[in-house]
This record gives sequence, C-alpha cells and structure tokens, in this order.
Amino acid sequence: MQNTANIWSAPITRARLLEEALHSVNSGVLVVDEEGIIRYANTAACDGFGWRSLDGMPLADLVPLNKRDKHIGGFEGFVRSPAANGTVCVNGLHRSGKEIPVEVSVSYSRVDGNFVVTAAIDFREASTPETGFGGIDEQ
Repeated sequence: MQNTANIWSAPITRARLLEEALHSVNSGVLVVDEEGIIRYANTAACDGFGWRSLDGMPLADLVPLNKRDKHIGGFEGFVRSPAANGTVCVNGLHRSGKEIPVEVSVSYSRVDGNFVVTAAIDFREASTPETGFGGIDEQ
C-alpha cells in the first residue's frame, strides 16, 4: 500500500485536487455553458461517449439526431427558466453513431455570474429512457 502521507507533504492546490478527483471517478461529468457548449468533461465522460476530448463541443452533438431539435429547445428553455435539479434516463449518442442508454443527473448554478449546467452521467445499463431534459419525451 502506498504511503499517502507523502502526497500531503507538498502543497497541493484545491483546483489540482478537484481535477484529479473528477478524472478518477467512474461517472461522467460535464460542465456546459448557457450556449450549450461543453466547457469541461472528465475522462469517464469522454470514454463513455467515445471521444478523446469533449471540451468545446456542443452538448447537442451527444444527443441522437432524431432528438436533437427537441433537446436544443429544452436546453434553451431550461437556461431561460431553470427547473429543479433532477435525474433522467435518456439515450446519448456515442461517437460510433450508436445510441447508448445513460442516466443523467442535472444541476445548475452560477459561477462568476455565468450560468452553468453540470451533468453527472452514469454509463451503466440505464433503465428505459423516460421524460427527458426540460420535460421532453426522449423515447
């Protein structure tokens, strides 16, 4: 077993600690701005959707084509009038083009005056997609 006392002997920034923690968790984490652009994606999110990096990519690119317009409308409505945080089961779009079931827990906040959405994504076999983000039927 590694001696963990050594990692605390040198100064470690809170940002570095948070970055390492987010990259080590099994759930995907996305941070999206009010324009729907992914500003942060951890390793599990990138791996789960099949991309090397998701940073700078539109969130809508991770939504199946036949649901994309509804997703964009729902996201824009959410930004205008944020609803309570919640969890939904929907289908995401893997880089290969295959739809994948995901369970997404969504929350929102303001960081330095900017609206941000944080999504924690479970890529395990999610249950059947139900009512999606913004009250849109994702089936």
